[in-house]
Amino acid sequence: MIPLIVVTDEKTALESYLDSLQNTQGQRMMRIQRKKEEFSLDQIKEVIKEVAIYQPFRRTYVFEDFHLSSLEAQNAFLKTLEEAPENVQFILCVLTVHSLLPTIVSRAKILHLAKSQDVKLDGEIEKVLTKFVTNPDLSILGRQPFTTTSKTDASAILIQLILFFRNRLAKDERSGGILREIIRLKRLMENNNINAQLAVDNLLILIKKKYSMKSS
Repeated sequence: MIPLIVVTDEKTALESYLDSLQNTQGQRMMRIQRKKEEFSLDQIKEVIKEVAIYQPFRRTYVFEDFHLSSLEAQNAFLKTLEEAPENVQFILCVLTVHSLLPTIVSRAKILHLAKSQDVKLDGEIEKVLTKFVTNPDLSILGRQPFTTTSKTDASAILIQLILFFRNRLAKDERSGGILREIIRLKRLMENNNINAQLAVDNLLILIKKKYSMKSS
């Protein structure tokens, strides 16, 4: 079966969709979570071995937070995604398709579920970030618009960063790696008790390092 990429930042929307899918089709659904910070090559190989064993019933493998998967793991998964048995459905749940290899995206159907809000890139933040990547200067730390006192504020800042670097994907080879790190940090912050300001500062430091190095 053709793999399905489900794009959403709403956990409730995702759960509702998966519940309805299971209820209407009565299929056996396996929810797969990463064992470490990201899906590793070894974890993907385990799934590939399991899929290769014939089963007469329909199986659905749901990969939660698949945007947090190594490029090595994604590459190893390509052939299985393309040549999956007719009774096997793969569902890759991601925050954005930009975290996936283009070769995976081209082999799948894409379903966008409801977004929490229609967020646009703030013009002032865009100006500050454009200046920052042109001339990386850590005096930006602890100053507006990158100061935060809560996870909610920090999450809003990270969403602005995602929008900014998403717009640069076609012209800036560093943007893809930075996007992956922003998405990883956003989910880490949402699910753990970490300092919101420190998370934003560490991300800005990473961006500064990326743009202080010569592009290859």
